[in-house]
Amino acid sequence: MKKQNRNQKLHPNGASPVTTAQPPTIDEIRIRAHEIFQTRGGIPGRELEDWLLAEQELRHQLAGTK
Repeated sequence: MKKQNRNQKLHPNGASPVTTAQPPTIDEIRIRAHEIFQTRGGIPGRELEDWLLAEQELRHQLAGTK
């Protein structure tokens, strides 16, 4: 039996593994959120929005989509 890679999950029918991308790290999200914050002029008050946008962008990059 093959050892399952931590980036793989079994296909629903159990036949072949499906590769999944690792989620972005907290540090990657933090850095990207700060870049977004700086891009919009460094105006405070939208920290959560910046964080969520950064997380979404990074997840799309890691999945290979835009």
